[in-house]
Amino acid sequence: MVSIDVIGKAFGLSEKPVLLAGGQGTAYRVGSIVVKPAGNIEEAFWVAELFHTMPTTPEVRFPKPVRSVSGNWIEHGFVAWIFMEGEEMGEHYLEKLQASRVFHKALKDISEPAFASLDDSIYAVADRKVWQDTDLNYPEDFLASIKSMLSLVEPVDLPKQLIHGDLCGNIVIHSKLPPAIIDFSPYWRPTAFAEAVMLVDALAWDRSVKAGELFEIFSSILHIRQLSLRAVLRRIFIQFEHVSRGSRTREKALKEIEVYVKVWREIMKNI
Repeated sequence: MVSIDVIGKAFGLSEKPVLLAGGQGTAYRVGSIVVKPAGNIEEAFWVAELFHTMPTTPEVRFPKPVRSVSGNWIEHGFVAWIFMEGEEMGEHYLEKLQASRVFHKALKDISEPAFASLDDSIYAVADRKVWQDTDLNYPEDFLASIKSMLSLVEPVDLPKQLIHGDLCGNIVIHSKLPPAIIDFSPYWRPTAFAEAVMLVDALAWDRSVKAGELFEIFSSILHIRQLSLRAVLRRIFIQFEHVSRGSRTREKALKEIEVYVKVWREIMKNI
């Protein structure tokens, strides 16, 4: 395995790498650059090309990719991006929602990438199952635990486009700069679904803000109840996928599933 120092040098970096907290625990800050695993190579290259040419906007910041000394976006399975100053913090959801809308407006004319329907990662497969693009081939006892939720799923007639499918925790706040959106996770879904995912994750994990404040901010979104249901189910299906693939114990998965079941009950009472 290539050391992070060698990877840094491939991108022309000489500063000492510092492991960043959060995420998967595999990203390093090296001076003003963040170096992290590329994951899906086709997707990583496509995303780098997209953001390299994407015009900046004064309302929201987003990082630009950095080429290696050889002129490549990917070296030794890693990519490099400009570090965004600021801090991921709770609250600020009205500001985050506004940043999301500006960001997605900038993406509205981008065509669906070829890899979007072929990605077999846990997260992509769970997402497709939520939107009924593929069958729910999960054990009966898993499906029985969410039978009532599945019965509530209804069609949603909203246009699809390229979105960031994991905004909660990936919007950086700065006192003197616009919000920054980082760690782009591409999905081909309605923009309001990105907002519903942010709501659901905030209800699940952000203890710095009251649920009532979140509902006040997010409740006016068109089809928010149905989109929130899908957001909850996507988080649950991710756990099903982990268990099915042996990457997470059943006990750990069930604990997280219970968190999102409680989130859905709260949404039903308030939206």
